[in-house]
Amino acid sequence: HILKSPEARAKLQPIRDMLTESYRDDVGVSGEEILEKSQQAMGEAAYRAAITAAGKKQSKLTPGWEVLGLDKETATQIFDEEKESGFISSKEAKYGRTSAKYDEKGRRLDKEGKVEDDNGVGEDDDTDDAPTSNVYECGECGYT
Repeated sequence: HILKSPEARAKLQPIRDMLTESYRDDVGVSGEEILEKSQQAMGEAAYRAAITAAGKKQSKLTPGWEVLGLDKETATQIFDEEKESGFISSKEAKYGRTSAKYDEKGRRLDKEGKVEDDNGVGEDDDTDDAPTSNVYECGECGYT
């Protein structure tokens, strides 16, 4: 247990003292409690990342939970949650959408090729493909 061994606790005690003193006790939670909960949350987040990094073909508990200071029950719960979601990383969940297709007007198309969201483009079919500009040119001399 990286941060929970007696040697590690002794070396980290000055930092722990500084952190616990920086939290105000008048909010109903002590600085020590905040520090413990933060450390637990970091361990759980690190284990989630380790599980998803290990890949989708896992069938047993991913190693590393002991080192992060988690108990087997918490590690099993996290593993089961990640397994249920298909071992999808937070990055995949956020950006892993299948590559979207768009039409010539920039509207997103669904799987069948129909407009899913027109983004305010509307259906007015302006077939004039000439570029529009506020710059005018003299027809005789070419001055703009």
